[in-house]
Amino acid sequence: MKNRVSVAIVAVCLLQPSICGADRQDNRWPARYVAGSKKSNVGAKLELIISSQGITGKKGKKPVLEIPAGSITEVGYDNSSHNKGWTWLKTGSEVVPQGKCSGGSACGVWPLTLVPVLVGAAALAPYKTTQHFVRILWQDSGVPSEALFEVGKDDYSAVLTALQNLTGKPWQDLPEARKKLLGEIDAAKDRSVPLRLDRAVVLNEAEMKPGNYRLIVLERPENRAEAYFFAGPEVKPEHVTAQAVGRIEASQAETASSAVAYVQQMGAETIATIQLPDRKLMFDSGGLPARVARSSQSFYGGSTKWATVIRTDYKGEPALRFYVIHNPFPHVCQEYVYVTHTRVASEIAPSSPQSGCATFSAQRSEVKAVTSDGKWTNRFLDVTVGDKSYNLQPLLEEGNGNKRIATLGKSRDAAREWAAFFVQTVTDFDNVEQGSQTPAVP
Repeated sequence: MKNRVSVAIVAVCLLQPSICGADRQDNRWPARYVAGSKKSNVGAKLELIISSQGITGKKGKKPVLEIPAGSITEVGYDNSSHNKGWTWLKTGSEVVPQGKCSGGSACGVWPLTLVPVLVGAAALAPYKTTQHFVRILWQDSGVPSEALFEVGKDDYSAVLTALQNLTGKPWQDLPEARKKLLGEIDAAKDRSVPLRLDRAVVLNEAEMKPGNYRLIVLERPENRAEAYFFAGPEVKPEHVTAQAVGRIEASQAETASSAVAYVQQMGAETIATIQLPDRKLMFDSGGLPARVARSSQSFYGGSTKWATVIRTDYKGEPALRFYVIHNPFPHVCQEYVYVTHTRVASEIAPSSPQSGCATFSAQRSEVKAVTSDGKWTNRFLDVTVGDKSYNLQPLLEEGNGNKRIATLGKSRDAAREWAAFFVQTVTDFDNVEQGSQTPAVP
């Protein structure tokens, strides 16, 4: 009888290795959802369950995250949640809308097969902690999605083993990739080229000031390249100012120096191409973050801050979604305001710290929206529904997931433009919505 039980256990392990490859019973581990596509889960303590069908995240007894096994494209490990690699993986796998590309002819989807290359490209970050993070990238109804979990020091190895058994793919070791990349950059220091920017630009999640830089280009298969920028006259591998991926094209330009071509997108200057003496480096999607490139409208608030408007659906109708902060004393709520052909409606955002704020829903023709200049206050948009008035401010989202309100300078300018666009949308929704070229976000 004992032998039969042993044989049965071995058979189960061979057929379902993820069940037997972990230390914790039933493949359940405590984890914290640090960041990812499901923003309502940010900061939540979950029970992470890995089965033969996929991954489930439970908050208490309630499942709040489901990832089917067959949809998982990559699994990565890091010892820093601040690693720029998380942003780069998202940027490299999202859709760049047609008509918003610059500097090249290849617009559209960056294939997920490039993700391992981008992991290496993004591995540099001067942060290291004693924490352990597991990142999962998957396709959710055709949309690239991600989740970053913090797991315990006694659990992360078992979690990675279970995920590797589940997917049949090796997990990406970002600390090791970082070490390898530092060596590549150090070896390429003698091939760095001087570069001068005559204006401030945004490149992915970095804002680069006017001045002198050194540029290192690491060429990859299929004419792809990774570009690393260093402020000042020297290359210090651990202190990357900005990084981007692009395409390399052979060129016999008659120039001894590097020439930069700029383009303005979504209210910000970015780099379209860099002409080197023997080749041309092109950033197909420009240098804007993926969340900005995918939005219907974005308004640049300086540094890494953007107010974005997303094209989506609201109760079966095409809609534009505005992310706002609403301050009815004593509450401070984050809300989504949807504008459709027929209605204007607000809902509490999933990540809002409070839920006691009033929401509204009314026929679009019954809603009055008026902009304010915000010169002395933070009043940028007043929305009147019946006999009630709502003062709304845009939430400026940053690359690290933080959110800010508009204050002075560029952020105030962005808030004014955002408010004017809201009024235009409420007034003439059909024409505004038709002008949107981005895919709807579920």
